[in-house]
Formats: sequence, structure tokens, C-alpha cells
Amino acid sequence: MSNSISVLQADIELKIKRLKDRNARLEKENATQKDSIFSYLELIDNLRSQVRELKEGQIASTFSKDQNKDQVKMLDQYIRLIDKAIASIQSKA
Repeated sequence: MSNSISVLQADIELKIKRLKDRNARLEKENATQKDSIFSYLELIDNLRSQVRELKEGQIASTFSKDQNKDQVKMLDQYIRLIDKAIASIQSKA
């Protein structure tokens, strides 16, 4: 009986050690993912600023209406793409 208790105790200690190791690995992985997400969010903010500047510059430009419409469509597509990327990142966070 004493032998089986010590075996069970050893099994439990081994499982605890494995859980602690797994927890440490997951915490490290979580920190890495957080850093990655924050860098992506910073990149998205920078891209948004660039798009905003381009859009303001485009509005102030003197291109013909056809060229102007095409540029607005392209900028709107980029804005939608950036918004989708933000939504995707936020849903993963």
C-alpha cells in the first residue's frame, strides 16, 4: 500500500511539474504574441496616418474628375483593407 501511494505521489508530482512547465511556456508565448499584436497595431496606425495624408493630398490635388474618382476608390479600398486587418487583429486578441 505504501509503495502504491509513493507511486501515485510521484505521478502527481510529475504531472504538476509538466503543468508548471507548460504554463511557463504558454506565458512566454503569450508575451511574444502581445508584442507582435502591438507592433501590428502600431503599423496599422502608421498606415492609417499615411492613408489620411494621401487622401487629404488627393482632395487638394487638381486632377481631372475621372482620375480623382479612381484615386478615391483606391484609397477607400486601402482603408477597408486596413479596417479588416484591425478587426482581424482585435478578434484574435
